[in-house]
Amino acid sequence: ASEVQLKRREKELSLLAKLPEFIKHTTSDSLIGFSIMIEIDKEKCAKEVSENPIIQVLMDYKYPFQPPRLHWITNCPSTYLGDYRDLLRFVISKDWLPTTTIYDIVMSLQEFVEKAWKQKADAEFGKGMGVFHIGEIYDIGWFSSANCKIFLCKEESIADTDVDEERIAVLCSNFLLVFEPESPKHPSGLYATLMFCSPLTAILAMQRNLKLPHLIQMKWSKEGQEPVELRIKFEDGELFIRELLLRTEKLGGSAVSNKKSTLLCVNEQLPREEEIKFLIEAIFKMEQKATINSETYAELKHKYQQAFQYFHSKKNKKWEHYFAKLKQLMEKFPGFEKSKKEVKKSAPPAKTSAKESTDGSPAPLEMKIIHVQPLQQ
Repeated sequence: ASEVQLKRREKELSLLAKLPEFIKHTTSDSLIGFSIMIEIDKEKCAKEVSENPIIQVLMDYKYPFQPPRLHWITNCPSTYLGDYRDLLRFVISKDWLPTTTIYDIVMSLQEFVEKAWKQKADAEFGKGMGVFHIGEIYDIGWFSSANCKIFLCKEESIADTDVDEERIAVLCSNFLLVFEPESPKHPSGLYATLMFCSPLTAILAMQRNLKLPHLIQMKWSKEGQEPVELRIKFEDGELFIRELLLRTEKLGGSAVSNKKSTLLCVNEQLPREEEIKFLIEAIFKMEQKATINSETYAELKHKYQQAFQYFHSKKNKKWEHYFAKLKQLMEKFPGFEKSKKEVKKSAPPAKTSAKESTDGSPAPLEMKIIHVQPLQQ
């Protein structure tokens, strides 16, 4: 910290010593900056506040020339407010100025806390509040909560070096964050610089090549800019997709349902035109079977996926027919879907000449059916 920052810090701490007794504070220093943890006694708040809220005021290396960051750490009634987004602008009633003190901010916290707890029953409260700061350093340990999921990954290099860049992706309640970890790693924790931030509702498309199952391509809209494309290799691509779809579904499926786009994981090769007739005949014969076991389920699902993908790629309305059959099959036999890892080992190869996975079993299509939308005509 510079001499100016140290003097300002001393001033702030002397003011905080005058806080009411029901507002406690502790301090600590880290690579990111000087942290002040504020705890408010719930007994002095409105009756709706059932836990003592703990909120962090973070004075980073730019303070006091830029505002501090405000994070709701624990006992937060909203999943949207408790993922370490900066809430400062929603707490203070006026624009921050260098003359604004931490004491002023803390004295505004009680009203904000009470408002949040009174809105606890409103699942939408807090969704539009808070910001994440591109280019700022974050402690990744902050995100190790029930509301966030952390994924170690690499961003595919676009340079000639072919060296993929280390990244950390974090799925919050309604945001995707991508960080570049600090190098070398700091002994006191895992720190990283925020490189990409987007609300989950801004996703335009997502593709996954089953030949490279952990490589996921995503396209995100940016207001007033060209869409941003990410090519990221995850250590666990399936888990990332599952969590992403789960969170977008909680947002009402708005990630793609209001856009003419496709959220779809694509097999590496579609059936050729001369093969589609035999594929449809094979589907018809399998549908005539009286019973469906785990093996026939996997094969029939694979054929439905191939037919669906083929007609979808041709913008032929027949895709809707096979899409409905695929959905009906998966809903009718959920038990087979849950045990698909065992099915994958035992299912026989599909009898079409479309490419299959390396172990000879039909390559499953990873997708959330409710999010699939028709391609723009």
